[in-house]
Amino acid sequence: MVNFAAPKAAKAVANSVSMTDLEYAKDKIIMGSKCRSAVISDETRKLTAFREDDERRDRNNQQRNTRSDNATESKIRELEEKIRKLSGTGEEDKLAEFISEAERTPFTQELELRAFPPNCTLPTFPSRFDDTGDAVEHLKMYSMSLIQWKNYEVVMCKFFPESLEGEATKWFYNLAPGTIDIYETLVEAFLETYMHNSRPRPRVNMLFTLARRFREPLRSWTDRWRNLCTEIGKVPVDQQIFGFENALGRSDPIWVAMFTEKPQTLKEMRKMQEHFITLEEIQEESRYRGVQEASAAPKSTSDDTQRRPENRPSPPMRGHGKKEWIDKGKRQRHEARTYTPLNSPLE
Repeated sequence: MVNFAAPKAAKAVANSVSMTDLEYAKDKIIMGSKCRSAVISDETRKLTAFREDDERRDRNNQQRNTRSDNATESKIRELEEKIRKLSGTGEEDKLAEFISEAERTPFTQELELRAFPPNCTLPTFPSRFDDTGDAVEHLKMYSMSLIQWKNYEVVMCKFFPESLEGEATKWFYNLAPGTIDIYETLVEAFLETYMHNSRPRPRVNMLFTLARRFREPLRSWTDRWRNLCTEIGKVPVDQQIFGFENALGRSDPIWVAMFTEKPQTLKEMRKMQEHFITLEEIQEESRYRGVQEASAAPKSTSDDTQRRPENRPSPPMRGHGKKEWIDKGKRQRHEARTYTPLNSPLE
């Protein structure tokens, strides 16, 4: 392209090759040499007009983009300068917001200012509520841990967050400020949120459908029966005894003893249970010991049981050193026979 543009610049007596010369060289390479005598067709004129119009639009767009980029850069510089000037006050506002958020509690101002009683220390809770446990059981555990401070609202309210963890802790700190003034209000808010986590208490009829598993030890069955009675709550004594007896087999020794002695109180019932549990464990231990001794004893082989003694007893000797067998029903092998006409062999 420069080789075509340089001669044109030299003909025009120019000191350097200009953009006009380069465009001329480009047009000459693309469209060929200028035809002075040829007639330009309408199609060629149309294509040339389209190309020139596209080039004009490209130049205008480049100029417009350049101006817009310059304006955008200037606006960005102005905004950065404003942000730099206001950055100090913005950080102070954020810090103040964080401090107010950290100091926010759901307790009322009166409860916050109330002091703890003397010698009151934070106890160690057996477990913490994490949004998945039984809410009622957690409240029972919390009340029993602070049984000596149950009349102090400040203790019951301010120690409650320490018995929570995970999502339950977030729930507590997201309560509206100034809404908790007494422990009863806190319990109501807690149960409204986590009441669905409480497990329903089993009914008495489950005690009569309880059955002893196959080869289940008596101690395991007794523990399951006691736990179910505890979960149900107030169960009459006769129903507890009947539920235990109903799950036993008629051949169980404890069922025979209950049928014979007929215990009337839980004390008599538990005494009988411990007696037969001890007997069952002793029998199981002796059976296990017998199996171990049998497996540790040396095993006798079939050759040892069928082997005859090497030192056989000698038969009694007769007068001339001949052996005589004294087995019953046997005679000497070479005993002399006396033949008669009745027992003589046939010839």
